Amino acid sequence: MTLGRDRIVLALDLGATTGYAYTATGEIDLERVGHWDLRHQRHGREPLLRASDAGETLAKLPHRLEEIRPDTVIYEIARGRRGISAAQNYGARLGSVFLWTYERRAEVVGIHSATLKLYATGYGAASKDQMMDAARMRLGWNGELDDEADALWLLHAYLAGVK
Repeated sequence: MTLGRDRIVLALDLGATTGYAYTATGEIDLERVGHWDLRHQRHGREPLLRASDAGETLAKLPHRLEEIRPDTVIYEIARGRRGISAAQNYGARLGSVFLWTYERRAEVVGIHSATLKLYATGYGAASKDQMMDAARMRLGWNGELDDEADALWLLHAYLAGVK
């Protein structure tokens, strides 16, 4: 896909550890792949976001978006999150992304997780390990976190025209 001049595309794998990958050239640059820890720590694990914690925790994501200032944000459409807390936290983060992009008139594109897995591995129900192995073999990625691999695949799929 050819991007307009200085058009920044950011792919996000939303979670407590949010994987990201971005480009301004339409080319994959492995130096622009990483993760942000967006957890609110309480007794070593992420609890359900409570009103008293939500502002602090959710403010982290828009702050990161401001640093990159993407014109397009790609995210993984994740259905069937395990557990109520995980689903609510994912929804809160996704809402934060939607609000940020709406206020800045940035484009938002979702790619369903099964579509992404099929694109990356040829199997729509691929495991996290299979996604990471495919990113290592096909894209030259050498990271350790599945969130980073998923974000890299989201960016790659979007640039390839996968919807």
